[in-house]
Amino acid sequence: MSRSRFQYVVLLLFVVVAAGIPRDAAAQLGRLKKAVANKAVEAAVANQPPTKVKQITLTSAQIAQVNTGLRAELAKAAVAQKEYEQGQKQFEQETKAYEKAKADYDKRNEGYNQCAEKVGNADRAKSDALRERSEKSMEAATGEDEEARLEALAARAAAAAERVANGTATAEDRKTLAEMQGAGAALASQGAKVGADMQASSEFDQGAQARLEKECGKKPEEPKAPASSPGTPGEVVRNAGAEAAGVSVHQYAVWRDEGTAYAESNTEVEPSEASEGQASGGGVSPEEAKAINGGIQETRVILEEMKQAKVPI
Repeated sequence: MSRSRFQYVVLLLFVVVAAGIPRDAAAQLGRLKKAVANKAVEAAVANQPPTKVKQITLTSAQIAQVNTGLRAELAKAAVAQKEYEQGQKQFEQETKAYEKAKADYDKRNEGYNQCAEKVGNADRAKSDALRERSEKSMEAATGEDEEARLEALAARAAAAAERVANGTATAEDRKTLAEMQGAGAALASQGAKVGADMQASSEFDQGAQARLEKECGKKPEEPKAPASSPGTPGEVVRNAGAEAAGVSVHQYAVWRDEGTAYAESNTEVEPSEASEGQASGGGVSPEEAKAINGGIQETRVILEEMKQAKVPI
């Protein structure tokens, strides 16, 4: 029976089964599709002699992962377009909402920035004035002239205090000591003023944020842009394959290309001589060769199913 004749008969059988036994239609369809794929693969293999090699770049485990991914692609293809359309619709809705929120944010943020600039300018002017006053107080207390005067007065006061202790002090000595006492009190007062001016300047600067919020309110929060638009149906299908295979999209693409190439070229791995299941000479053991060849055969079947379902390969 020719291949086209066989597929026609299978299709008729499916119509009869689907019409007569609704409950089992899905299961029957799955088995019939599998049969069609297997027959198609058998016919293709019969017309194409195997490409025999000693080794390939994929292990049997990796081929199994590729096959798992291809099965997932086949399943995902049936709903990928619908999911893509739903995702695209959601993305468009989110984008529209974002654009509206962004326009509102830009308007509110412009008003906030104008207010913040006004408050900031006023704050800087007052902060500069407080800092200048603090610096002048510091200069008055620690200027070079004042420092030299106090050092000279302290030296005279020390000598006067010594004469007072010896009982030889004069009226001038007592006057010097009184002057020193007055200078000490003045210095303490200046120090207190310097400290107060510095603290006032610091407290004013620390209160900048509170004054800004009081005058302008909280800074508007910029809305988040929606995530990138959904991938094409083809990308959705390939991503499903990679996820099912348990590897990255890039790694899956590499293995997938290699696996499908082996299947389409009817590659067959010949085992090397083995001892206790281990291959010699860098080849593969009989067990691994059998597993690889079985995996490649399974890949052929899946690819045929994908072709019949019009899933891009």
